[in-house]
Amino acid sequence: MKIVCSSIFLLLLLQSCGDNKKDLVTATTSEEKLREDFLLLRKIVTTAHAGAYAYNTPAQLNALFDSVYKTIDHPLTTREFFNKVDGVIDRLRCIHSRTTLPDEYYDSISNKTMFFPIPLLVINNRLYINTNNWTFLKAGSEVIAINDKPATDLIADLGRYVHTDGYSDNIKHDAVNDDFGLNYYLAYGAFKKFSLRYSEPGESKYKSIDVDARKLKKINNDMYNDTWYFYPGDAMYDFEILDDKHTAILTIRSFSYDTYSLSTAFSHFIDNCFRMIFQNDIRNLVIDCRNNGGGLYASTYPVLSYLVNNRLPEYDSAIKRFDRLPYPEYISEEDTARLSDEDSSRKGYVKLRPGVYSQHHDSIRVWDPVDQVFKGKLFVITNDHVISAASNFAAILKDQTNAYLIGDETGGNHNAHNASVFTYELPNSHLRINIPTRRYYQPVTASQVGRGVIPHKYMPLTVDDVIENRDGPLAYILDSMIRN
Repeated sequence: MKIVCSSIFLLLLLQSCGDNKKDLVTATTSEEKLREDFLLLRKIVTTAHAGAYAYNTPAQLNALFDSVYKTIDHPLTTREFFNKVDGVIDRLRCIHSRTTLPDEYYDSISNKTMFFPIPLLVINNRLYINTNNWTFLKAGSEVIAINDKPATDLIADLGRYVHTDGYSDNIKHDAVNDDFGLNYYLAYGAFKKFSLRYSEPGESKYKSIDVDARKLKKINNDMYNDTWYFYPGDAMYDFEILDDKHTAILTIRSFSYDTYSLSTAFSHFIDNCFRMIFQNDIRNLVIDCRNNGGGLYASTYPVLSYLVNNRLPEYDSAIKRFDRLPYPEYISEEDTARLSDEDSSRKGYVKLRPGVYSQHHDSIRVWDPVDQVFKGKLFVITNDHVISAASNFAAILKDQTNAYLIGDETGGNHNAHNASVFTYELPNSHLRINIPTRRYYQPVTASQVGRGVIPHKYMPLTVDDVIENRDGPLAYILDSMIRN
């Protein structure tokens, strides 16, 4: 009898422990610990972030930190504290600055059934269905509201989770286009059902339907199967010749080739492309760099050397705001191996004034053009997801060649952007913050401050493009701008 009673007691104890397992969604951290994290964030941003004062004066940034600090006056959930931290990071207007949830927290919420499951797309500040996999919905249907929240409010509220270079805000739509489910949760919390109000293409009458939540893990796994219109990213680069139009189409989705084998393969690919261009009497070259998230400046020059007929520095200048990287003890584990390289790079910089160190100009690599530069007509297709080194690539082509740009303003800045990112981890909340430690100025003439590369012909995505899965800019170039 004693053995039976002991077994029952042990079972009840184990069940009790399971019932008391901490729910990371509702768990809170004390205001004292969160204030410690926020003060550390303030020190890191104001001493290490290369662009901290690019779009904010010291007084403005101080006022922002002061006002947010005062609101941390009670325990907060991870989601609530994330919103405060990321709201500050968003105000820096830097596309390379990012706040990341702790891995344990993200893994936990990903397995909870509380996320909006349907792919959406922002077009002209309106919200549309981007799937044909739901039997009751058609691609191109306009979303009027979700849970009684108007679409315009959703677009504005979620836009804060994607940061932008300067004032090129179109890329903020990626908060809806790519991660609506997660960002909706961050903004408004968890839901089991969503009330969707919408109208079908060509219809003015509104319809309503309730949609069950799904797990974020399933949404991410099914994303490409469920999404109707997207830019394929399986091939990082591609090349095609249209003989009847004497035209070549070079697609480049990335410049992130950071190993010897990858960079060599890309360089050889570009050499082969231009060999075929010259051998086949190609008179028109279309470079499609839409959704190119950048990478290395050095990876752009195997292409630029065939298009720009003069020497170019890899970048015009670079600055940082410190002599030694501050607060290295809070650098995330994956970045600690880079600290020795960062420290050794000090000799390449000279102090201009307190808080400003500039790279020695003679240490910046200069690229020469190849012997035979392409002299035909050059067209470049851009959109709001052309950022970082890719926007530098587009800016140089617009500035230094006769290239005709068509599409959307780039998300990356025309004149300068921040890079050389280190990730810091706040010790109590375990939020991770990407902090770019260099500001690079590009070898182009000045354009409108704080804006991306602006195309000669603005041609954004339309609802008809989505419904018909049509490439509007490429069709316009081939049908209207190129003669056979």
